[in-house]
Amino acid sequence: MKMTRYFLGLLMLLSFGGQADTYVGDLHTYFGAGNPAMTNFTLYLEVVTPHGTYYGTYQEPSQRLNTGNITNIYWSDTTGTIHAPRLNMGAASGAGSIGPCPGVHDAPNTSAWGCYFTNISVYVDQPVGGCPWLISSYITTFYHSTFTGDQGPYTGPKAHNSSCPPVAVAPYDVSWDENYVAHNKTVRLPGGGGVVTQTLSTYLMKDGQLCDGSQPDERGLYCRLVAQLMTFTASGCDDARVSVTPTPHPITDKQLHDMVLQVNTSNNVPAIAATCRFQYILNEL
Repeated sequence: MKMTRYFLGLLMLLSFGGQADTYVGDLHTYFGAGNPAMTNFTLYLEVVTPHGTYYGTYQEPSQRLNTGNITNIYWSDTTGTIHAPRLNMGAASGAGSIGPCPGVHDAPNTSAWGCYFTNISVYVDQPVGGCPWLISSYITTFYHSTFTGDQGPYTGPKAHNSSCPPVAVAPYDVSWDENYVAHNKTVRLPGGGGVVTQTLSTYLMKDGQLCDGSQPDERGLYCRLVAQLMTFTASGCDDARVSVTPTPHPITDKQLHDMVLQVNTSNNVPAIAATCRFQYILNEL
């Protein structure tokens, strides 16, 4: 397991205001599309606060990418305590054939797609709750066509914004073991004449100990913030008979990813030695 440790500061820009809507900042969000005006889009919002983690889904009835206020169709807080922010989407602009949209050509039938971005202005209607806060967005796009076939879906990278003081994140690390820091993992599987499967998990660590995002205390809050800003890349395995499928956990879980390892032993080869590589980067805003 290869890991890059860019542990830099968190910034935060979030405010929940109580009378008129309060502007709190823009989310510069990238997405993939063939023709943005014809592409179906769904925008997802994630808000990490000292009092909880909240999720929202925004989509127009037409499912098209329109400018202006976006309709909120889901908000995870059902108590009415924290209201869904109002989002206003700007016009889409091109960012190159790939640009900062990793994997945009890897989704089904998206070889002709390009990378675009839009500025999403965030407004809230409740009072400021205090630091740390973090707000994030990402867009999933899809194009349905009976002539050329469906294209996508593609999920673009997350955008983040914050205005809280920087957080020292140098003590954080990623590990294959929840009890100590382990950057590499050796797995020995018995041959069985078929496909052998094993699931491994990765964990966020702080000061050599588990950083558990499921905990409701202050340490757990900062674990969630650090995990939210993380970028993960799977580079694959150097033997075609070996594959790993990463499944991300919510930042409110103890694990970062479940890695589902599969080895094809159907040819009854005496041994298979393969290396699979993954990279975690903890990003600065």
